[in-house]
Amino acid sequence: GINVNELTLEAVWPGQVRWPNGKDGLENPLYTDGKSGNYAVIYFIEANTLMRTLRRPRDFCENFIRSWKQFNPIGYAWMLDASEEGLAQGWVPTLEGRRCRLPDPAQQGEDHVRKCAVNYRIQGSAAWPIKLALLDGDKAGYDQRLQLHDEVVIDGNVEPPTEYYRWLMEVLETPVEVKHGVKWS
Repeated sequence: GINVNELTLEAVWPGQVRWPNGKDGLENPLYTDGKSGNYAVIYFIEANTLMRTLRRPRDFCENFIRSWKQFNPIGYAWMLDASEEGLAQGWVPTLEGRRCRLPDPAQQGEDHVRKCAVNYRIQGSAAWPIKLALLDGDKAGYDQRLQLHDEVVIDGNVEPPTEYYRWLMEVLETPVEVKHGVKWS
């Protein structure tokens, strides 16, 4: 399938993206720009900062930010709503309703608090499914060796019940993938 970074590339630079050795992105420096830009724009990056991050000219960065907002109007509206709501309330809710307190704008500044409002919602919500997976794995007696971001490494020949997580995949569009191997590396 196509990933969000490829979609961004096609939206920002339509018809200009070349995939010389397939669509793995490794051969295309624009792929790195698209990926870095995706993460930067959701935290309200400005063109000057993006210029330093991508090492690209100002007009390139301004075009990227403008195109990203046009291509992602729902995401951009969500960012604005989250930042305003967080600034007004002093906290933001995660998907499951947990409240994440934000820094004090008098100490950290409104700009920082707006970025935290977006980040805390994303990171706080992302923690929820992995916590459920860890608890379920523990109940099932799995030998869970490592949890890293959105992955759990389990020793043994097990088949986690992926059907249990179907509801979660529909809510968060998160794939559940099971890989087996002789050794993990």
